[in-house]
Amino acid sequence: MLDHNTNYMTQMWELLQTLTLRINSQNVGTITNTDFTNKFSKYGNYHKH
Repeated sequence: MLDHNTNYMTQMWELLQTLTLRINSQNVGTITNTDFTNKFSKYGNYHKH
């Protein structure tokens, strides 16, 4: 159960980060898809380690 709950929280955190990055990119209007992908990858790698 602990592993399942931890995985769930990680998924929720990544979802929150994704939504935040999307909102920021819309507000600023200067963030490219490549930058977004790189940031998202960094968040994913951070949670894996």
